[in-house]
Amino acid sequence: MQFKGLNVYQRHSLGMIGLGLLVWLGYFAAVEILLRNSIHYIQAELFLIPFTWVIGYFLNTYFNIHQLPSIRQFITFCGLSMAGWWLFIVSTVVLIRYTEFPYLAILVFSAGLKGSFNVILQQAITFNFYSGIKVKGENEWTGVVDPLYDQHSFYHGNVIQRWWKRKIASHVMELAGMGNPIVDVGCGSSPILGMMRGKDKTGVDLDNLKINYMRELDKGSTYVIGDINKLDLPDSHFTTVICIEILEHLPNPNQAIKELARICKPGGRVIIAAPDFSTIRWSIIEVLYGLLIPNGYHDDHCTKTDEQMITNLCDLNGLKHVKTLRVFGCDMVIRFDKEMD
Repeated sequence: MQFKGLNVYQRHSLGMIGLGLLVWLGYFAAVEILLRNSIHYIQAELFLIPFTWVIGYFLNTYFNIHQLPSIRQFITFCGLSMAGWWLFIVSTVVLIRYTEFPYLAILVFSAGLKGSFNVILQQAITFNFYSGIKVKGENEWTGVVDPLYDQHSFYHGNVIQRWWKRKIASHVMELAGMGNPIVDVGCGSSPILGMMRGKDKTGVDLDNLKINYMRELDKGSTYVIGDINKLDLPDSHFTTVICIEILEHLPNPNQAIKELARICKPGGRVIIAAPDFSTIRWSIIEVLYGLLIPNGYHDDHCTKTDEQMITNLCDLNGLKHVKTLRVFGCDMVIRFDKEMD
């Protein structure tokens, strides 16, 4: 079924809501059947809540995001998901039975316990240590960094990852405003380009798997293979140029910024997102990132970016600083405007 006027991510959201409702209807039906067969309610809950959540997640991931976990990843995810739910239920039951804490306080504590379990174990182990992913029509990827990491962390990451990625996306769209054509250089598997308003949108990345995946997922944008240091794109063509979390991975970011400035129209805007290595917060996050997400991009950070360095390089290439927004005070989203001829 096609929903006219909705982009791919809005259709995915509707699909996820629909599948979620079907799965939970199945849950209530299963509870009713078990209760009629003299199964204790608590026993039914211990099995059905985690089982329902796992099945719902798997169906949504497969049908809406078009990803298939590897067998090892799926088994790990199921086991840890159920363990997290059992931890929540058992801690709630024990605290209700053996303590006099208020019921609401017990629920908050148990939810926090389960949430911590999810962040530390479930997400880190399932989507990072065991990050083998199959995309429909592609062979399983076996490299160091999961090529669909951006998509995973935006939709399926732990609470912190999802908040962080979505905050960056929000800042990018706020600073970019309305302006076509748009190009996202180093787009990877990020959903940001598809979320932006506009009819003339181009994504560029070196990774063939990422490009093929995004071509299938986001039909409203054009995705091409290209090198940020030597873009096969026309001069002064794009009103909005986006480059998200790329410069810190380059040994010579000046060449990349020169290319971004070249393809931007005079009076257009360049949006750059990069971590601020000069902050203590990022120094701490960098260490934690490497420990908890070993298959992320931590080991690829070869340039310690900061606001002053990026601003100086942009200034050399005719890009003037307009505004900087931050995520948690240490990840920057910066807007630069290209000077008029």
